[in-house]
Amino acid sequence: MSDSAERRTQIREAALRVFARKGYRNTVVEDVAEEAGVAKGTVYTHFDRKERLLGAVHEGLMEELRARQAEILESDRPPLDKIRALHRSFADLLSRNDDFARVMLDIWGAGMQDPERFGIDFKTLYAEYRALVRDLLVEAKARGDLREDLPALTPAVLIGAIEGVLLQWVLDPENIDFPEAADDITNVLYRGVRRPETS
Repeated sequence: MSDSAERRTQIREAALRVFARKGYRNTVVEDVAEEAGVAKGTVYTHFDRKERLLGAVHEGLMEELRARQAEILESDRPPLDKIRALHRSFADLLSRNDDFARVMLDIWGAGMQDPERFGIDFKTLYAEYRALVRDLLVEAKARGDLREDLPALTPAVLIGAIEGVLLQWVLDPENIDFPEAADDITNVLYRGVRRPETS
């Protein structure tokens, strides 16, 4: 990794920590510079505005998530267990620090509000993830593990369930345990998609 790439990563990781503590709206570039141990001008050398910092934080989280996904997809797990592992990986990534999930809410809001300004293309990301889940469901169906009557919307439902509980966890952490809930969600969903055992 070049010195420039290392410095960019250093600033991006500092931004994630500051956004987690203070929230995106309450953060100024000087906060990120101080956290990263660099001059404000150095931050602007790599990110021309605060919105790009949030976009870079998102991309960093996505890079880590993609690396985890690749490891899961290359494993010998059955397809439905791969979906379970993908859910768990997402939960573990965001729950390693409770405040990271709040940063994801900032990222979701920014991506929906002005994707070009923040450099966050959720439409494409969700399309790719739905396609990934759809492919795993096709594999599971070929193995005889799935019900025959599943609607085409099933990948969106599987993704939406995990993210919906994430939102509830952020709003009500005393009553929702998101990391543990990931397994419970998958168990509930499995009962809906898995082919019933025949006697």
